[in-house]
Amino acid sequence: MPSDQAFPAARVNSPLSSLAGLLGSLVVLLIIIYVVFSGAQRQDSSRPVASSAPAAVVGHRAPAAVVDNSGAAVQPGEAARAIIAGIREKGQPSTIDLEHVYLEASEFRVAHRLADAHLLYFFAAREGHVPSAVVLGEMFDPLLFSPETSLMDEPYPLQAARWYSVAAQKGSPEAATRLADLRTWAELRTWAGARGREGDEAALRVLLSLP
Repeated sequence: MPSDQAFPAARVNSPLSSLAGLLGSLVVLLIIIYVVFSGAQRQDSSRPVASSAPAAVVGHRAPAAVVDNSGAAVQPGEAARAIIAGIREKGQPSTIDLEHVYLEASEFRVAHRLADAHLLYFFAAREGHVPSAVVLGEMFDPLLFSPETSLMDEPYPLQAARWYSVAAQKGSPEAATRLADLRTWAELRTWAGARGREGDEAALRVLLSLP
């Protein structure tokens, strides 16, 4: 018979030793979590804080505030919004004097208060005023675009087609002519792309939007 010393003694895991091992693993895990979390906090604190100001809308300029007759600063579009709010308080859309709104918009445009002009033209055009729809189309039209009379940074042909179409459907011969000119412009730009020269994706969108 081999003696007991010929075989190593079996290692017995007591409940206390198992608990100690579990606690040790838990402590290590907590240390790892602390190191990772504190490192992430330090990394975030080193980054610049994002501004709470909204990003500028792509495609149009941000006009500066103007000063009214009393010397108070008026934010761009504030006067037009006040006019529109007053109109809505008075009654139904059928009672709105859209021609008066159009004239007020034109006065703002002459005064280079383009945000106010744009808002009033848009309001009147959406309510069915044909001349306002034509003017909106002209503001976006690549053939007529001018930074001096448009809130936009650059032409937006698809919007021009939209508002010309609205006015043309209501019987405006001027809008129909503008729309035909815009179609010709878009066809030429698209044809240039098909011929291997620099084309114009905006022109293609215009053609796809037209009947």
